[in-house]
Amino acid sequence: EYNTGQHLTTGSNVEFNGLTLSSSIDMTGNIELAGHIYVDDDRYLFLGTNNDYKIGYDEDGSNALEIISNVEGAAWTMILRADEGDDNADHWKWNIADSGDMSWSSYSGGSWDAEMTLTNGGNLYLDDNLYLNSDSAVLSMGAGADVTLTHDGTTGATIAGNPITIDSGDDVNLDAHTGIINFKDQGTEFFRIQE
Repeated sequence: EYNTGQHLTTGSNVEFNGLTLSSSIDMTGNIELAGHIYVDDDRYLFLGTNNDYKIGYDEDGSNALEIISNVEGAAWTMILRADEGDDNADHWKWNIADSGDMSWSSYSGGSWDAEMTLTNGGNLYLDDNLYLNSDSAVLSMGAGADVTLTHDGTTGATIAGNPITIDSGDDVNLDAHTGIINFKDQGTEFFRIQE
């Protein structure tokens, strides 16, 4: 166990076998490991000159691994890069604002653009398209999934809800390429418009 208030300074390599630290240690060089690092519960690894981020396992509180922005009022940001980060499309940014809203941004266009944002209120904003990429997929709405838009397993869809209201401030267009528009009551046709 190495436990001293003195500095250890050397111009060459220092080898420790089974080193246990019971106080803090400041390093200004590189550490090469041939084994593991074990960190106790509720102890943290601090990153940055101002201890900007801390990483550790919180046993006393959330009972979870925590990665924390450790500066008051600062956002939490992580940047992920593939392929050595040598192309714009390799870069993604994961951000949690001070307000708590969480976003994922791409750098593919040469600047950061939020592609998806999840708010504290449970709202999800997408910068472009949403794909439910499976046959018979269902998009449900309402606390009891009362309204659904269901893929029929082929090329069609069914809108279900009680009631369904179509309210337009302009024209309502019904475009049937067969020239036939059917009106049904519980599956039974009672009226048809046909060319």
